[in-house]
Amino acid sequence: MLVAKQLGKSFKVNRKNEQWGVKNLNLVAKPGDVIALLGRNGAGKSTLMRLLAGIYQPSEGSVNLTGPANGQVQLLTPADNLYQKLTVLETLHYFCDLYEIQKNNIEPTINDVTQRFNLTSFLNKKVGELSTGMKQRVSLAKAFLVDPQVIMLDEPTAGLDIESSYKLIEIIQNLSGLGKIIIVSTHNMSEVKQIANRVLMLEQGQLIYDKPLFDFEANGDSLEASYMKTLEAA
Repeated sequence: MLVAKQLGKSFKVNRKNEQWGVKNLNLVAKPGDVIALLGRNGAGKSTLMRLLAGIYQPSEGSVNLTGPANGQVQLLTPADNLYQKLTVLETLHYFCDLYEIQKNNIEPTINDVTQRFNLTSFLNKKVGELSTGMKQRVSLAKAFLVDPQVIMLDEPTAGLDIESSYKLIEIIQNLSGLGKIIIVSTHNMSEVKQIANRVLMLEQGQLIYDKPLFDFEANGDSLEASYMKTLEAA
């Protein structure tokens, strides 16, 4: 379970002033939650994900992850850092070393993620030669080398063509059955409907909505209309 209490992060604008990226946020996410994180550009979505992943240290409040002792949080962004000159196989070996996976577990672990994300026929290709969609798959495979408890994706289909987006959404749908916590930041309401069972909305760094997707759709409006009404009522 992932728990944030009174979570906040401020950034210095200049010597005298600070601006809050996230403020007074409380969140409880349980295994099996597939959360769509919505909000305008600049609402605090990326800041929140970096706080939950431990990349940013909070200015106030706390983030706690309970569950397996080796449980981890993995955050993937469209600009996820992959080494373009390495092959896919070399990339996975590199991150196995970085994650300190035991040597006798490296080969079965790599076999598992390459099959799960359909990378077997691409293992000897250099990352720089791959399409954006294939790079996203490599990033997911890299994240699952450690079997993360929480996986967060920041605009996962940004820059992908229709086929690659479809395949990536299919992968996320399959992951949702593994008892993970999945948080996806997106502006694409079609994605929300396909993958999420819960909706969070941020406005000016504050959580203004946290309910099941069913409730978000319950009034008969389109998801886009529900989104706009929620913003206007905030």
